[in-house]
Amino acid sequence: MCIRDSTYTFPGTNIYCDCGVDPTKKSDQNAAKDAFSFIDYDSLTYGTPCTSIQVASGCKTVDAVGVASLRQWKNGTSLCAKVINYNFRKSARYQTGQNTCREGFRMCDKVCVMNGDGCPITKLKIVSADDDLQLTGNFTEIRTNKVTGLSILLSRIGNIGPLTELKIGEDGICKDITISKLPEGKSDYFLMKTKRQTCPKDKDIRFSAVDQISEYDFYTANN
Repeated sequence: MCIRDSTYTFPGTNIYCDCGVDPTKKSDQNAAKDAFSFIDYDSLTYGTPCTSIQVASGCKTVDAVGVASLRQWKNGTSLCAKVINYNFRKSARYQTGQNTCREGFRMCDKVCVMNGDGCPITKLKIVSADDDLQLTGNFTEIRTNKVTGLSILLSRIGNIGPLTELKIGEDGICKDITISKLPEGKSDYFLMKTKRQTCPKDKDIRFSAVDQISEYDFYTANN
C-alpha cells in the first residue's frame, strides 16, 4: 500500500494564445507590438485559445494540461511504503517507565510495540546500488532492487520516533502541509492554474530529505 502523500499533485496549466512573447515581461510585450499590433498585451488574459486572426498572424494555441498525480521517481520506480496497523499516539499507555513497557510489549526507541513485532522505521535514504553501501549514521538495513539499481538504507533506531509521512516537495515542506512550497527567489510557470507559495511560517524541520531529483527529470519521468 502506497502512502497517500508519496505522490505529487501537478496543478495543471491554463490554455493560452502564444504569439512568441512572454506576456509576463514588459520588454517582450513592447518588442512584439509592432508585429502584432492588434493584440492588447496590457489586458491579455489566459484561458482562451487564439482567434482566427491571431492564428493567421502566426500565433499558436497552447492547450491546457489537466491536474495529474505524479508517482514516478527514478528509473521507473514509485515511492511507496506499507503502513502498519498501529497507533503510535497510544503508545504512551503501554509505558511503565522512561525506557520500559508493560508486559507483552517492548521498547523501540520512543515507543512500545508488541513482542514479536518489528521496530518501526525511523529513517530512510535512497541511494544508487553502485554506491559504497556502508551502514553509517545509524542505518541498520540495506534493501537493494536489482532491476532499478536503487538501494534503500533503513534505520529503526535514532530516538526520533517512527516515520509516519512521506512527501514529495521542493526545498522542504511547510508546517502547513496543504501548501506546496515554492523556494525563495523562484517563480512558477505563468500558465500554472495554482501557483506555489513560500511558507507563511517556517519549514517543518521534522521532515528530512531521503533522495532528490531535478525538476526536469521528475517531470520527464512522469511524461
